Amino acid sequence: MDFFAKALFPLVGASGVYDSATRVWTVNERRDRAPAAPQAGAPPGEPLTIDVAVVHVDPTTQVVLRESGPARFAPRLSESGMQFAWTDRRFTAPFADRRFDDPFVAAVRFEGDAATVVFREPGLTAYAYPLTNPDRIVVEAGRAAATPAIEPAA
Repeated sequence: MDFFAKALFPLVGASGVYDSATRVWTVNERRDRAPAAPQAGAPPGEPLTIDVAVVHVDPTTQVVLRESGPARFAPRLSESGMQFAWTDRRFTAPFADRRFDDPFVAAVRFEGDAATVVFREPGLTAYAYPLTNPDRIVVEAGRAAATPAIEPAA
């Protein structure tokens, strides 16, 4: 967690706070940075198109939301899944609901102004990160790593 807060976020011009009780990162972009130039072919007023791919590579499943251009999003992790709301662009959903035969991801749903990755079982861990060239959001979902019990000192 320190790596993200002290090294990665400042590198990309953001700050973040992790709430371990809810397992949610709150990430804010610093306002002193110049805004990114819009990518050719995707002006801010044009709806964003999204394509979805789900790939399981043990021990995690990756859900890739490929975007037609750069866009800001706000992720929200819950017990049953991870939801994304695009904050600066409208989007065109590729489908309303698609089910997947995957050990961790049951479905991906598009409703209103958000997309939801639905977990197959409650309590899975997940995190999301953006990538560029092409623009996409990657969600990695899986079970929490089991930590070995620590025996008390004599």
